[in-house]
Amino acid sequence: MNTFKQLLKQPTTKAGIIIALVFQIVFFCVWLTAYDGVQERITELDVALVNEDTEAGMMIADQIEQNLPLTIDTTLTEAEAEEALQERTIQMIVHIPNDFTEKLSSDEKAEITYSINQASATVGKQALEQIATKLTTTINEQVAAQQLAMGGEQFVSQLSDSGLPEQAVTTIQEQLSATLDQVDLAPITADINRVNETEGFAATMIPMMLVLASFVGSMTMNMQIQVSVMGLARKGLNKWSVFWSRQLLNVLVSAGLAFLTYGLIAIFDISVTLPFWTVWFYQFLVFLSFLLVSQTFLILLGPAGMMGNIVLLSMQLVTSGVIVPVAMLSPFYQTISSILPATYAADGYFTVIFGGTGVTQEFLPLLMIMAVVLIISVGRVALQKHPEHQKALIQPSK
Repeated sequence: MNTFKQLLKQPTTKAGIIIALVFQIVFFCVWLTAYDGVQERITELDVALVNEDTEAGMMIADQIEQNLPLTIDTTLTEAEAEEALQERTIQMIVHIPNDFTEKLSSDEKAEITYSINQASATVGKQALEQIATKLTTTINEQVAAQQLAMGGEQFVSQLSDSGLPEQAVTTIQEQLSATLDQVDLAPITADINRVNETEGFAATMIPMMLVLASFVGSMTMNMQIQVSVMGLARKGLNKWSVFWSRQLLNVLVSAGLAFLTYGLIAIFDISVTLPFWTVWFYQFLVFLSFLLVSQTFLILLGPAGMMGNIVLLSMQLVTSGVIVPVAMLSPFYQTISSILPATYAADGYFTVIFGGTGVTQEFLPLLMIMAVVLIISVGRVALQKHPEHQKALIQPSK
């Protein structure tokens, strides 16, 4: 029992218990508040409606606008919509072809194409497919009912004016009713086009896995590096020499991790859609941004910075768009998403694994985030005038 008491008195034991409690509290608070009301915000998903049919397609387009519970843009051409889908500025294209009326009035099936980008959050993709299927069913019911009503009413009117005996009219009407019951009640089919689809469930998990592993690895590495910094501070080494050596280490480790990650992707036979050096440099920027962001909290707050990194981990997983599309989050979390590196890491990994327009558009945001946190870290180090002050920041309180 005495040993147990001694164990509890250790500062590291207390820190471990506190971290475990903080993990639970932070994840509950962040995840439950971030995902509260997500289903209601499905209307925030952006869809392009492209109608090339000037007859029945106009009526169907109106019905789609009335029944589709999403944000609809009807101003884009097919080419513009496809480009926007690749860039993930919209989540789906609803396309009515120019031969829609012709097929609807013939024995052929008319078709509405729903193009959904698979390089996006799983929740969003599944929701859009369900909406597309349900919408087509609704349109079929309305179109079939209109066709039956129009055809039946017109024939009955002509029949009544024909002068035939009432009994004959009744018999014909009964036969007509039986015939109409056999009419195709689903004249329109839904063609769900899964753009940038990749095979294998494992591939779909890579964006979330890499974001999670990269940031947790960065947090853990920086905790250990902080201990090393404490040791160097005791030796009285120049604070700037220590700081810039730490940044050089961050660069070298990020370069090595980028090679390692690409190698692991190749070993597990995961196809990538971009050239080797593009993928490598992108991964290098992601790892380096995570290291610089996570080290900033430790430089600012010392050991207490670990709590900040725990909050940041939860925030990034929620707002990165790997689980739920960013558009379905509340405005507060959408703002948070725009300033965290995991958002741009997830977007890039979706492109690397599934396909898209490239990852170069993610470079600038990552570089800007790194520049901001590096400036903050430099400012904090500049305020540390004496090695003793630096040690006080990084040593746990007794």
